[in-house]
Amino acid sequence: MTQHFGRRLRRLRGERSQKEVAEALGIPTTTLSSLEQQECVPRGPMLQRLADHFGVSRDYFYPPDARATVGAREWLRQLRRTSFQGAPTIATHADVDFDEETKARFAENVRHRLESKD
Repeated sequence: MTQHFGRRLRRLRGERSQKEVAEALGIPTTTLSSLEQQECVPRGPMLQRLADHFGVSRDYFYPPDARATVGAREWLRQLRRTSFQGAPTIATHADVDFDEETKARFAENVRHRLESKD
């Protein structure tokens, strides 16, 4: 999925120079070059900045992959069947360290959604 990111970004840049696009994005030219060469792959705010600048959705860069979705659903089913010892556990990824109250609200929301889908 991510192997096509750089090619998609170059396609959006078109005939404009890297310098021109980087200045419009407010990033160094070297950063744009690294993104196009896939030396780094953006997430979060940088990905949103690129999508906004080029007028595309974030999915343009990372199109949905049905196989990954099926695999993720199966992984969640297996997690629900597993009994954890100790505190309830949920696997997440975030660049922010949330406080315990926020984590608990998030876990309850996920639990509620999972129960309503059964």
